Amino acid sequence: MVSILKIGLVDIKILMNLYNNHNLMLCIVKNILNGYLLKILKILLILPEIKTHLQIYLWDIVQCYGITQDQNTKDYMMVLEYCREGNLRNYYLNNESDYYSKINKLQQIVSGLLDNHNAGKVHKDFHSGNILHRDYPLISDLGMCQPANNEKQSVKQEGIYGVLPYMALEVLRGYQYTKVSDIYSFGIMMNEFISEETPYNNIPHNHALSIKICKGLRPNIFKYTPKLLADLITKCWDAKAENSPTTKELYQTLNKWDECRASEDSDTGFQIYEYNDKIKLNRTNSECFDCQLDELDLDEINQEEENNNTE
Repeated sequence: MVSILKIGLVDIKILMNLYNNHNLMLCIVKNILNGYLLKILKILLILPEIKTHLQIYLWDIVQCYGITQDQNTKDYMMVLEYCREGNLRNYYLNNESDYYSKINKLQQIVSGLLDNHNAGKVHKDFHSGNILHRDYPLISDLGMCQPANNEKQSVKQEGIYGVLPYMALEVLRGYQYTKVSDIYSFGIMMNEFISEETPYNNIPHNHALSIKICKGLRPNIFKYTPKLLADLITKCWDAKAENSPTTKELYQTLNKWDECRASEDSDTGFQIYEYNDKIKLNRTNSECFDCQLDELDLDEINQEEENNNTE
């Protein structure tokens, strides 16, 4: 393990500096012996995620124990905490959960997102596949995690990568990832968990869908979702960022619902009872696809919106 942290004369501290300064990296790499070049580039591929794990070492984030090397391929790999129940989708497809069990899980998930945001980070790839479960949910895949409002990152120049149904409107339009973008993604994920149905599972995840999302299309909210929860989901994916709750507000709301359970005789109590009864009939299996949108796609989205606004 220790030998991996030093490659020739280039230690991990220098590699971090190289990653943080792309111009410096290009200059120094040219002067490194060719035998070390490939090893350095392989380390750089996983370095950002390792660095983020060191900065956000909390119980609600999947733990990173270090790095190792495949003796056959010589690829460097991260050693991560094992979550035997898989991701959130695996969990809800294989376990029956009632309303309050789901509220408790959502409260734990948003607690991890709040810790991430309190550390000054934006996750940028928040979806049910990156929520792993091991007795309780854990946030994983910090590879795209970046400082909030990082002005050096240009979405249009670099392109965007992620799971399309969870990507916020402003990101699809080519604007910067923000904490609000994560909250939008959380809202989509929350609705998926409550409905036990993959977002847009009957629509191809392509450029046409991204256009429809920018025009206001959202996943179906399960008919029997209690109104107070449906309202919270809608706020999370509101087209206007100022209408979105903060991560702290989300945590406080879900924590309150988790601790203070509604009376069975109240309207909310009846809605919860009805939800628990009906959700058992709504189980479904569906696929989720990664989607790469390049700058051309973003330009087309923006141009079509401008044309609609002038009509």
